Amino acid sequence: MKVINHGITKLICSYFSTMLLNFAKQYCIVIYSCYIFVLTLSVADSGATDKEVVDIITERVKSQHSGYMLQRAGGDSAVNVGVNIGVYNVNNVEDHSMTFKAVLYVRMIWIDKRLDFTNEFSTRTESITLNPSFERLIWTPDLHVTNEFKSQVLSDQRPQQLVLWPNGTVHLSTRVSTHVSCTFNLTYFPLDIQTCPITFQSYSYPERDVVFDFFALTNSNPGAEIVNEYIDLSTHYSLTSDSVTFTKTVAHDYYSQLDVYIELKRVTAAYVIKAYIPLNLIVAMSWSGFWVDTRATPARAALSITTILSLLTVTVSSYSHFPDVSYIKALDAYFMIGMVFVFGTLFEFTVVCQLNLRSDGNTNYNTGNISAVDVDKFSRWFFPLTYCVISAIYFITFLLLTL
Repeated sequence: MKVINHGITKLICSYFSTMLLNFAKQYCIVIYSCYIFVLTLSVADSGATDKEVVDIITERVKSQHSGYMLQRAGGDSAVNVGVNIGVYNVNNVEDHSMTFKAVLYVRMIWIDKRLDFTNEFSTRTESITLNPSFERLIWTPDLHVTNEFKSQVLSDQRPQQLVLWPNGTVHLSTRVSTHVSCTFNLTYFPLDIQTCPITFQSYSYPERDVVFDFFALTNSNPGAEIVNEYIDLSTHYSLTSDSVTFTKTVAHDYYSQLDVYIELKRVTAAYVIKAYIPLNLIVAMSWSGFWVDTRATPARAALSITTILSLLTVTVSSYSHFPDVSYIKALDAYFMIGMVFVFGTLFEFTVVCQLNLRSDGNTNYNTGNISAVDVDKFSRWFFPLTYCVISAIYFITFLLLTL
C-alpha cells in the first residue's frame, strides 16, 4: 500500500512539474515576443529612416490631391509665414538706370498640418531634409519681389534647402539673385545717400489668406541683415553693417508686404578728382589775369577764352558719366557757381578795357576815382575770397543735409 501511494505521489509531482515547466516556457516565450514586439515598434518609430517618412507623406499628399493648394492654419485664420532675409551681396549700382543687383538668402517658415507625421512616428523629434524636388508636391508661399527691374517669381527658383519637422513645420531656404529698380533722389549728388527698398509681396494671396512677417533666426539675428561683411559694391558706393533696415506693411491692394531697405552711401572721392578739383583749378586759373598788365589785351583775352572753353570741356566730359535727371543736383549748383566766377573774370576784363579806353593812354586818368589798376587790385582778393566763402557754405550745407 505504501508503495502504491508513493508511486501515485511521484506521478502527481512529475505531472505538475511538467505543467509548470511548460507554463514557464510559454510565459518566457510570450514575454520575449512582447519584448521583441515593443522593441520593433520603438525602432520603427524612433529609428525610422527619412525615406520612410517621406514615402508616407508623399502618399498622403497624393491621395489628398491638394498638397500644392493653400490650407489655412485653422478656421478662417490666415497662414502665417515667417521670413528672414540675409543680404549676401549688392553690386552693379547704376545711376543712369537707377537699378542695382542683390544676392539674398531668403528663408521662409510656416506650418502645414497635412505634413504632420507625429501620429505615424510619435517619438521622432528630429527634422528631415527633403529633396528640393519635393517642393512641387506641397504648397509653398509665392513670395516675389515687386520692384524687380527684371521680373522673376521667387518661388520658381530651386530651393537650396527644404526641411520638415514632425509637427508639419516647413523651413524653406533659397538663394536669390534679383535686379531691383530704385528711384534715386539725386538732389544732393554726389554728396547723397540712397535708401533703396526691396519689396516682397505675395503674388496671388491677399492678407486674409497669407500673412508675411519677419522672424529672427537667433536672438542676435533680426528679420533682415547683412550676412557678408566683405561686400564690394563698386567704386561709387559703400555699405556698412547698419545699412539694412526692414518694416512690415500692408499694400494698398491688401497684400501682405515686407520691405528691406538698403542704405547706399556714395563714395565722393572719384567725383572730387573728376569734377571738383578740375573745376577749382580752372576757376583759379581765370584769376591769374588779374596780375597781367591791364594793357595786355590779347593775353588776357586768350586767357579768358581758354578758361571758358576748359570749363565747358570739363562740364561736358563730367556729365557724360553722371546721371541725367530733370532737376538741379548739388554738383550742377557748384558748376554754375564756377561758371559765374569764370564769366565774372571776363566781365572784369571788359571793365578794365573800358577804363583803359577812357583814359586815352593816360594810366593816371580815372573815372570816379577808379582806375583799371584799382579794379585789378580789388579783384585779386575779392574773387578768391568770395569763391572760398561760397564753396565753404556749399560743402558745409550739403554735408549737414546728408548726415
